[in-house]
Amino acid sequence: MACFVDIHTHGCSSHDHDIVEVVSLDVADIAFHFDKDILCSVGIHPWSIKSDTDKASLFGIIDEYLDKDCVLAVGEAGLDRCHIDTVVEQKEVFVKEIELSECHAKPLIIHAVRSCYDIIEMRKISGAVMPWIIHGFRGSLRMAEQLLQHDVGISLGIMSLHDDNKASMLLKMIPMDKLFFETDVSTVPIKDVYERASLLLDMDVEFLRDNIYDNFVKCFCR
Repeated sequence: MACFVDIHTHGCSSHDHDIVEVVSLDVADIAFHFDKDILCSVGIHPWSIKSDTDKASLFGIIDEYLDKDCVLAVGEAGLDRCHIDTVVEQKEVFVKEIELSECHAKPLIIHAVRSCYDIIEMRKISGAVMPWIIHGFRGSLRMAEQLLQHDVGISLGIMSLHDDNKASMLLKMIPMDKLFFETDVSTVPIKDVYERASLLLDMDVEFLRDNIYDNFVKCFCR
């Protein structure tokens, strides 16, 4: 049976049988939060990267956890240009996380703040073939178009769907096989996100759920 998929959340909050959650775990805290019965992604959040971060050790831990069946993706990984003092280190880490994604044949969930052009460039340079998904996208329609042209998927949360006009155009622009939904740190239930999106798309929510679930299976259950 198709479920409502929450591709990126920082808290496993639902026990509904018809919801699938992918919990985002930062590798620095994974020993305290990992549970083999919970689906998750593992990565190094750009905010946690410092100049003295022991990157090699963290990469080794990610590599180890990616062998576990419940770890479905690398992430969240990426670049945040609001943290300009560590951009060089962020790029170094992101390059390695791309390699880990490719090596383990698992998708990459990406945190991108003022850095979508960097992400596109790194997609081209790396030659990566695994799915990349920008989580919590709140950029322009033009930026979404460019990401899609480079085979990068887009995940939307409730904050991405506030502006009726822009959100409606964004949803209609994204091909169904590149679209995902999430809660991230929001307390708004994932089903409400789907309801909001289905309203903007003038689409039956069950039809939308079924299509997103198919995307999830194709991308994450290889």
